[in-house]
Amino acid sequence: MRLWKIIATATVVEGAAIAAFAAIAGLGGAVSGWLDLFNQLAPVWLALAVLSAPTAALLIRPGRARRLVVGLAVVAGVIG
Repeated sequence: MRLWKIIATATVVEGAAIAAFAAIAGLGGAVSGWLDLFNQLAPVWLALAVLSAPTAALLIRPGRARRLVVGLAVVAGVIG
């Protein structure tokens, strides 16, 4: 595997995971004012999720890893 593809795949995985975590943490904004800070950047998480899903579908081989990353991006997109 080429180095650029490894770096791009790792970036997509991290982006999808961060977007999903931030979107889920933003749901806690109904309870805590500190967690509501995540909602201030909701457009950023949404854009990250929208970019991560198709990029992961292109870069990662079919299987469990691709489904997980695309699933994280979809969760972040739906919540965001």
